[in-house]
Amino acid sequence: MSEIILVPPGESFELKPEDPVFAHGLGLFETMKLEGGKLCFWSAHWTRLSGSACRLGLDCPFSSDDVLVQWRRFIEMTCLRDGILKLSLVRAPDGARLFLYARQAHPWPESLQVQLREDVPVNERSLLAGHKTHNYMETLLLFQQVRAAGYDEAVRLNSAGALAEATMANLFFYHGGRLCTPSLECGLLPGVVRAEVMQLAEVNEGIFLPEALMEAEAAFLTNSAIGLRPVRALGGRTLPWGPEVSGSFEALRSAFEAHEQRTGIQLA
Repeated sequence: MSEIILVPPGESFELKPEDPVFAHGLGLFETMKLEGGKLCFWSAHWTRLSGSACRLGLDCPFSSDDVLVQWRRFIEMTCLRDGILKLSLVRAPDGARLFLYARQAHPWPESLQVQLREDVPVNERSLLAGHKTHNYMETLLLFQQVRAAGYDEAVRLNSAGALAEATMANLFFYHGGRLCTPSLECGLLPGVVRAEVMQLAEVNEGIFLPEALMEAEAAFLTNSAIGLRPVRALGGRTLPWGPEVSGSFEALRSAFEAHEQRTGIQLA
């Protein structure tokens, strides 16, 4: 029987070893920001999760409205105003389970030191490319390596040698005065914040070799938790961040933050 399960902070839910999500990571998840009691970009997150479920053959018999009702119950139970809300859709022996839970936002520096990793390519031909799945071990291991090496994040290439994404974020960079980002066909996750940025600015989406990033005037990473976060150094190179590019970025970040708050759904 399919069900929505609320797991407030400090509580837990039992998974049996034979459950597909425990045994094989068979599930999808979303990470969303709660700010001032507002759930940011709900429709885009739900569309991505339910769309991935359809394409990957995972049962998702819930509607957006059904889940929003449960999110409001969750917020009423927990009195949360700020943090990170999580959705996990998993296959169970008797139907689908949709878990609603929360975690505190992890601290990120105001500007990022980023490593370029050419040795761990994204497989753009994978069945899981472009989907946010519970098969996340490779990503976490790489992120731990990056942090242990003194960096905040790493940009990965795909198997064809083109720029793809960071371990937990999408990539934008300014090259020749133009704002650029890798195409979805490079195997990257179609990030919710990435899509919003592309609605707010003129972006050159394409297939780029790593040299384009190494020559960039500036770069930033995006995800739902950090919004738009500037990259100050790539490997051993400090990015120039001239006044024109800096002004363009700050205007874009301000527009994004205003849009995020204006479109958020009030839960509390």
